[in-house]
Order: sequence, then C-alpha cells, then structure tokens
Amino acid sequence: MKKFGMPQPELGGPKPQDSKEAGGTPETGNNISELKLTGDSEQVLKLEKKLKEYRRRHEDGKYLAPEMKDQDSELNEKYKRTILQTLLEDGEVDIEALRGKMQADGDYDARTFESALRIIDGYNRNDLKHLRGGTGLK
Repeated sequence: MKKFGMPQPELGGPKPQDSKEAGGTPETGNNISELKLTGDSEQVLKLEKKLKEYRRRHEDGKYLAPEMKDQDSELNEKYKRTILQTLLEDGEVDIEALRGKMQADGDYDARTFESALRIIDGYNRNDLKHLRGGTGLK
C-alpha cells in the first residue's frame, strides 16, 4: 500500500522505533498516553477538513478501508471521528475517559480504538510516515 508523509520536525508524543512497530499496538508497548492539539493553525485547518471527510463518509455510509471487515471499518471510522472531534473541540483528548465511555456504551474494541488513536495522533503531529493507506491530510 501507499505510504503518506514527508520528513517533519518532532512535535512530541510517542515515536515508533521502526515501521514494523509503528502503530503502537499493545504488543509493542507504544500506546499513546496523551493527545493534545499542536496549535499550528495550518494543521488545525487540515484536521478540520479531515473531520468533515469523516462525517461525510458516515453520512454516505462509505467507510474507505476495504482491507478491513465492514464492522471493523465502521467502528474504526466512528473512533477516528469521535477522537478528532474531541481534539478539535477541547484541544486535547482524555484518552482514558474516552476509552471508558466507549466501554460503557458497549461499543469498544481495544485494537480498533488504539489504531484510530494512532491515526489521529499521526495526523495531529503531521507525522504520517508510519501510516499506510487512507486518504491522508490535504
């Protein structure tokens, strides 16, 4: 699959050691502990466009992750939309609180949640080199 990204300055947050570990699965121990908006106005505009894209996909019922099962893809989209919306509205995401809310709603899958979190974190930091597939930021 196509990789997105270009060299960028480090803006914080966990950094995968190599592309095999990228994504911070529980197996690699690279879980994201905090997510705060970078404050870069150009990046915020890109994130707002991305949220609109996620909302449009939801409204159209089109989840653009053909490599995933339909249910996983829909849940992944929901998580990305929720995480990104929270980040833009609040300037940060209380990851544990959001995880707890998803669990309480009975709509939680740890692997899918962590994947969505890593994607939004990569978009937020403009660190896209470990992301594969998807539509990227524009």
